[in-house]
Order: sequence, then C-alpha cells, then structure tokens
Amino acid sequence: GSSFGELALLNTGDGKRKARIICKEDCKFATVNKENYQKVLAKIQQQHKDAMIKFLKQIPFISHWSKNALSKLYYAVEKIDTFRGQKIIEEGNEVEYVYIVK
Repeated sequence: GSSFGELALLNTGDGKRKARIICKEDCKFATVNKENYQKVLAKIQQQHKDAMIKFLKQIPFISHWSKNALSKLYYAVEKIDTFRGQKIIEEGNEVEYVYIVK
C-alpha cells in the first residue's frame, strides 16, 4: 500500500494538485476528505503536544512553569534520535542547547 494527496491537503496555496497519478494496474482506494483528514491530524497533533507537556512538567527545573509556558517550549523543542555509543557533546565545546533525555 501507498498513499498520496496528503501534502495537497496541508498546502494553503491554490488547492490544486501538483502531480498526476496514473494506475499501472487495477487498484482499490480508500479516501479521506480534506475536512476529516485535517480533524484527525489536529487531534493527533494535540495528543502529541499534551503528552510532551506532561513529560516536560516532570522535569525539575521547569516543573513549576505554567501550561502556557510549557506549550511555548513545546514548539521550540527539536527531537533528535541517537544511537548507542553516539557522542552527544564533548568537553570544551561551546554550550548551544539544553538536552532533555526521555
């Protein structure tokens, strides 16, 4: 299975397709209209935001922050994935980030 069209639903431009899709064989499709897609996406994003704010609230140096302040921090957080043994920071390097380990 594959999907297409999600970028066009998120795009705030002219709402016109930017690509043509042609079936190479008989296909069956399931469709989701723009309104429902955006509702589901918004709900998923809100659930993710709520979970992250709940996590941030457990961090001692920011646990007293208001939900509004934590919400602003949520939008500034950049998630990074690491692998075992990866060097994150090195002694002597300039400090550029606060790292919060989950």
